[in-house]
Amino acid sequence: MAKQNKQDAFRVLENAEMEWVPVDAFSVDHSYDRDPIQTHIDFLTRNWDQDIMGPLLASRRANGKHYLLDGQHRIGALKKLGKGKYLVPALVYEGLSVADEARIYRKYNKDRRQPSPSDNFRALVREGDPKAVAIKKVLDDLDLELNSFGNTQRDVKCVANVIAIYNKMGAAGLDATLSTVNCPGRRTSPEDSTRASCSALPASSTTEQGVSTRVISSAHSPHNHRKSCSTVARRSRVQLVSLSTRSSAKT
Repeated sequence: MAKQNKQDAFRVLENAEMEWVPVDAFSVDHSYDRDPIQTHIDFLTRNWDQDIMGPLLASRRANGKHYLLDGQHRIGALKKLGKGKYLVPALVYEGLSVADEARIYRKYNKDRRQPSPSDNFRALVREGDPKAVAIKKVLDDLDLELNSFGNTQRDVKCVANVIAIYNKMGAAGLDATLSTVNCPGRRTSPEDSTRASCSALPASSTTEQGVSTRVISSAHSPHNHRKSCSTVARRSRVQLVSLSTRSSAKT
């Protein structure tokens, strides 16, 4: 079924032609299209990047109006930026019924998946983002990897908490926090034997810093126990106190 949906989505584009259309020329038919999310329009407006504009998808009706099948939030942001007269690229259909538009809108949007947090992190690393590169170095040194959907002993699932810990405590604090977990497969030092293993830690569902997904899986456990984000956050607070104490002692 998923394969058929993708084939239908590709056929959707066969009869559309690329045109340059003024921003103000687009309309939205809310009988099938969703209502705009104003917070998303505001976000795009604040963070507008012309390089990721991409082509819109639209239908030109008999009255000459262009109805958006994809891209209403981008158009909303451009209007808010005062670019109503600008020409933007669009794949445009002609001669469709409203039912055809609704079908194309549904099929085009149905199987699209947003990148996961770890996908976004991987892209930031490839971009050379300093923070992402520094976090990856800590993870590499511990033989761990950010993977939102991973199920191996190396996978750190809770991307948001890892970034939050780095923001608050830096590379040393993140290293100290993640090092409290002695997961099999990780490069360990002799003192690691005194640390709790993943399977020994409680798998709590308690939300910390707005995240409730599990973090590090322990594949060696017969029940595939996972260390929760809340445990990482609690240990980060312990490490922060420890680092602060050491800093005070030095001064």
